[in-house]
Parts: sequence; structure tokens; C-alpha cells
Amino acid sequence: RLQIAEVRFKNQTEVVVISGLELEWRPWSLLSGVLDISKAQASQVKVSSKPSSTPTHAPTDLHLPFDVKIEQAALGQLHLSDWLVDGSEHRYFSLRAMTASGKAENARYQVQASAVSDWGQFQAQGKLSMQSPFAIDLVGQYKGQAHPDIPEVKADLQFDGNLLDLNARAQLVQTFKDATAVASSPAAKSKSDEKLGAR
Repeated sequence: RLQIAEVRFKNQTEVVVISGLELEWRPWSLLSGVLDISKAQASQVKVSSKPSSTPTHAPTDLHLPFDVKIEQAALGQLHLSDWLVDGSEHRYFSLRAMTASGKAENARYQVQASAVSDWGQFQAQGKLSMQSPFAIDLVGQYKGQAHPDIPEVKADLQFDGNLLDLNARAQLVQTFKDATAVASSPAAKSKSDEKLGAR
């Protein structure tokens, strides 16, 4: 069992801080080419990045040097921030109460995950190919209220195709004070070439 109070990575464009890291794993499994993790948890992860105008390119391969199995993972808080010129940070995204399990083997990733944000609760499970164009098959659920003036929404989500040509479908259930409305979206298609614009 490994316990680390804080881990910090820093380079020219990014700072990553992991706090309260605990890891339980089976080191002997590496002899058979598998990173086998029974439990991984952290209290907080903070990622700060410098905004860049330089375009990035989609990878062609997401293979790992070995198979990975994670039985149980948990993260208390995730914060993403822009790292500004004066050294301060502007937080633009946060999640909390994240849980996950998954594996990476046979040239694909499989994952089950859940998280909570200020806008509601998310759950998802699916598969992703490690080879471009990264075939995806993902289903998810969302429940929440994005704004106090907007009624609560429940949504069943489905994504398929691949990451460079993604199909998305949603069925929404919105609860008003005296009624419930149900709407289904047609498949929405998002195409991306191998150049992904910078944030």
C-alpha cells in the first residue's frame, strides 16, 4: 500500500497537484504485463494550464505499454484552471465525488464512472478503441438543475461512431411544476479533423 500526501508535476505549460494519494496494487502482476490496481484514491487533483494559441494534433495511438485493471478508484475533487500571466489561476471546471472502475486490454479501454458537479450528477459506461479513429460506444445518464430558474432535467445519453466523427443522441425528461415533458433528439454528428483547436 502506497500513501503520499502530495505529488506535484510542473513543466513550462502545466502544473498538476495530486493530494491525499492512496494506492493499493499487486506489484507481482507486472511480471505478466498487467498493472493490477485494487484501489486508487485521492482527495484532490488540481490541473492548471497556460492558454495556448498553438494547435494540437489528435494522437494516432493510445496504446499503453502494459494492460491495466482498476477495481476501484475515487477522487474527492477535480479542479481545472487556466494559469494566467500574472501567476494567478482562473478555475473554469470542477467535479467532485468521482468514482470509477475499468481496464485497458485487447486494444481498448472499458470504464464505468460517476461524478457530481454544480450542474448535477453524471454516470457513464462504455468502451474506447486505442487506435485512431478511436471507435467509441458510450452510454450515460445525467440528472440535475443547471440553474435555479430552470426545471430539473434527466437525460439518457448515447455516443457512438468514433472520436473524429462522433454521433450523439439524447432523451430528455424535464419536470415542470405541474407537468413532465419528454423529448428525444435525433442523432447529432460532430466531425473533427486531426487538428484540434487550442482552448
